[in-house]
Amino acid sequence: MKFELHPELWAGLAPNGIGRQKPHHYREMLSVAWDNRAHPKYAWNVLTKGVCDGCALGAAGLHDWTIDGIHLCTTRLRLLELNTADAFDPAVLGDAELLRGRRDDQLRALGRLGYPMRRSRGERGFRRISWDEALTAVSDGLRKAGGDRSALYLTSRGLTNETYYVAGKAARALGITSVDSAARVCHAPSTVALRETIGVAAATCSLRDVIESDLVVIWGANPANNQPVFMKYLYLARRRGTRVVVVNPYLEPGLDRYWVPSNLESAWFGTKMCDLHVPVRPGGDVAFANAALKALIDRGALDERFIAEHTEGWAELRAALDDMPADELLRAAGIDRWTLDAFVDEYAGASAAILLWSMGVTQHRDATDGVRAIVNLGLARGNIGRDGAGLMPLRGHSGVQGGAEMGAYATALPGGLDVNADNAAALAAVWGFPVPDRPGRTAPEMVDAAERGELDVLWCSGGNFCDVLPDPPRVEAALERVPLRVHQDIVVTSQMLVPGDDVSRKAGEPRRRRSGGSPTRRRSRAGSVRLVASGASSPRSPNAPDPTSPGSSSGPTTGRCGPRSPRWCPRTTASSTSIRPVMRSSGAAATCVPEECAPPPPAGAASASCAVPSARFPTACSPSPPAEGSSSTRWCWHRPIRSREPGATRSSSTGRMPRLWAGEKGSWSCCDRRSGSWWDG
Repeated sequence: MKFELHPELWAGLAPNGIGRQKPHHYREMLSVAWDNRAHPKYAWNVLTKGVCDGCALGAAGLHDWTIDGIHLCTTRLRLLELNTADAFDPAVLGDAELLRGRRDDQLRALGRLGYPMRRSRGERGFRRISWDEALTAVSDGLRKAGGDRSALYLTSRGLTNETYYVAGKAARALGITSVDSAARVCHAPSTVALRETIGVAAATCSLRDVIESDLVVIWGANPANNQPVFMKYLYLARRRGTRVVVVNPYLEPGLDRYWVPSNLESAWFGTKMCDLHVPVRPGGDVAFANAALKALIDRGALDERFIAEHTEGWAELRAALDDMPADELLRAAGIDRWTLDAFVDEYAGASAAILLWSMGVTQHRDATDGVRAIVNLGLARGNIGRDGAGLMPLRGHSGVQGGAEMGAYATALPGGLDVNADNAAALAAVWGFPVPDRPGRTAPEMVDAAERGELDVLWCSGGNFCDVLPDPPRVEAALERVPLRVHQDIVVTSQMLVPGDDVSRKAGEPRRRRSGGSPTRRRSRAGSVRLVASGASSPRSPNAPDPTSPGSSSGPTTGRCGPRSPRWCPRTTASSTSIRPVMRSSGAAATCVPEECAPPPPAGAASASCAVPSARFPTACSPSPPAEGSSSTRWCWHRPIRSREPGATRSSSTGRMPRLWAGEKGSWSCCDRRSGSWWDG
């Protein structure tokens, strides 16, 4: 293979970036080897034969399914000790209060939790118990509490699809509806927004598309720290000319320049990764995406054919954008005109682009709107269903996708099916026992229920609510009120040390390639989408808060800011309404599913009859804003398999037609939490 140098990409001439802020890969490799010196052969077997339990990119052994060569990163190496650690002396937990306040890395350094242990109210620490006592305590607690007052939470790192499926099935067999996973607290907004816009809550492209793309937009993500192996794909893309834009308040050093340790040129000289940094203000993602979309419209840089053939709702979206002055959008986004124009130059000039985002977008009160806005940008340029193009929610853990799709989810059954009477009955016929037909408590709602004294059993397989949920003191106080808490893990975490009436710890199994198990991965390739037929589905109530957005509040948004972050938001008054498209008739009989709290349409509003093609259904639920982006349509799509796949044939699958979300139409204003004031938009 011909070796080519790319000096235009070099980050500098200093060998391996000496003197710069950068990862110290080789130093960490030596440190890992030293930390695992007690079991070198076992550690080597875990690396070469096991499944990576690091980020969502995954690998089996030292290789992946996209590129040649070694697939290994420091994240996986740092986790290696968790798989090889010896069990520590249970006497270490004899005084749990001495351990409270220690950092997570200090608690992990204690070693592996090898035995069941138990702590009751008034005891300073844990005592070792038998497995019989542990299992009896859990079964008695579940039996006494019943399904409505029990909850099960599973984290994603280290769990397989099969584990998620069995856990969700077992919980529902016990009548427990409150079963949830780490997918809730990281990418639930992506799940909701992607399912309602493109029909599937997963990426529409693969890692190979990253290498083949003309432009990669990294939005609210830091793969250099959280998914380091992704930087190798990005490096290969840079070598073939891919441009990179970073949309984030802060340009992370690893996204500015990076040293890929497995490539000689990059390891020595480093690689410039970022061509343009867009320093959007926290919470300004929707405003920036809308400003960019307005600029694309003004330039005529849209894929008009794709919009006409494969989307619906474009007219409504464009009308809503017309009511948003560009200057106010820029002020809400916290950027200047030059930066916006530079971003649009990059995006409009790319024949194929990937929009990639992570928890910098999803960890906001209005996170679902942020994902919808990013999807709008992707659809407006037709960046779905083509090589080198797509939408990519970058997951943080190796099993987070499977947590939701396998049914370990309070608001979804296996396969991502809605929790309703029909789906529950169909599943009950297969499983052979009654399946609850109502959604359960989500992870944040479990803590809320514990705080109110409505939860008697909380079983956590991994995870740490004290770390991932806001207001840790409040979370700790809520956990302390649960009569029976079960923590199933391989290491000690801070939430285990919170006292309670009865706290039980169970030893977990370090993750390797388990017999019959498969790593939780999904490699999704979405093709072009074509409308085939139409149907109807029941929407969420327009007054219901988004249950998936972290920090969501059930309180109405009226004419003042309230406890919201600075954002672009609708100003709801007694006269404002939201007119949304219901469905576009395809000649087949259509059924209209009315939204709740919809009064008679205001004077001059479009007809609410579903028999009229492109009919609009009015809602006016003042003073609370209606649920943004809800839809009462279900569409079918036709998706061809890509021609480069061996034996590719054309096939079809059902899903929902991608649609450009317009948001509320009508009077818009910008709300600034700091001043508590509005200004017209």
